[in-house]
Amino acid sequence: MLRSFLVAALSLWLGGCGFHLRGQEAIRLPYRSIYVQGNPNTVVVAALRRAIEVAGATELAASPASAQAVLTILGEKEWEEILALSGGGRVSEYRLHYQVSFQLANRQHRLVIAPSSVALSQDISYNDSQVLAKQSEEAGLYKAMQRDAARQILRRVRWLRAGQGG
Repeated sequence: MLRSFLVAALSLWLGGCGFHLRGQEAIRLPYRSIYVQGNPNTVVVAALRRAIEVAGATELAASPASAQAVLTILGEKEWEEILALSGGGRVSEYRLHYQVSFQLANRQHRLVIAPSSVALSQDISYNDSQVLAKQSEEAGLYKAMQRDAARQILRRVRWLRAGQGG
């Protein structure tokens, strides 16, 4: 009885302070339709398309000709740098970097967002005895950065003024 009361009280307290679980952010874009141009096999393009579909207010166009705007992914880059070495001269920490370049053009092919980029980085510890686990962790961190980059791109598009959107 006391346990269920505490759970209910904690839920009300968290809800009252504005806490909510992280999920898909509903993004209202200033376009009725948008086409995402880029390699469909990349995480960032798939995340952009999925977010536009989930938002519902903007239609994901089937071709650039049928879209009010075209969001083009110009390129992606992943790299890592060594942050720390152990006493034995082995790598003990890396910094993973991810950068995606994009632009947005309207129906008249005029650039609404000039070529821009989103750059993210994440630190990761490294241990020679856990090579497979660290490779899996690295892949997961890159995917998370790619999804975050997609959300950042859509937030930039969302903040366009109505006059720029047409």
